[in-house]
Amino acid sequence: MITQPFLWKFLLMLLLVVLGLLSLPANSDLIKEQEEILKQHPTVSHISANQLEDLLNDTPEQIVLFDVREKPEFEVSHIKGAIQIDPEMTGQEFLGRYGDSIQNRKVIFYCSVGYRSSNMAENFLNQSSNHSSMDVLNLRYGLFGWHNQERGLVRGNTSTDLIHPYNFWWGRLIERSELTSYKP
Repeated sequence: MITQPFLWKFLLMLLLVVLGLLSLPANSDLIKEQEEILKQHPTVSHISANQLEDLLNDTPEQIVLFDVREKPEFEVSHIKGAIQIDPEMTGQEFLGRYGDSIQNRKVIFYCSVGYRSSNMAENFLNQSSNHSSMDVLNLRYGLFGWHNQERGLVRGNTSTDLIHPYNFWWGRLIERSELTSYKP
């Protein structure tokens, strides 16, 4: 039989463990998530935030940037010039809709962390015979990593520091949590 003092000690320890997990640095957890994405999607190539920012500044006409998040997330903020696409879109649907506009260009996908965009990149690569894994890239650490590095975001055509956290659990990966918003 469990005694009441033992139960209280157990509950206190459980609470401390949960609080400890919630207080882990966001960057550490984001790195762990990236490692998992790489394991799940070994055929998808990735681009760093620095590399993407260089391309956006130097040769924006050579890339097409796709935001693979739900519309409400995109409406809070996104990388300037990104095109929002449905995360549930198939590779075939993507190719049918955007095939002409991505000819001879790098295709770069991103989402909050990288799972949805890696899925999209993989689905697209499986459907396209004209693109190699070097032409189709996923943003490493996703938009959360971009935001954590204090890189520029827009809402419409206006600069913003806000970011959609997706939900409480994933939102813990955002270092500046005071800048999260579910509303545009």
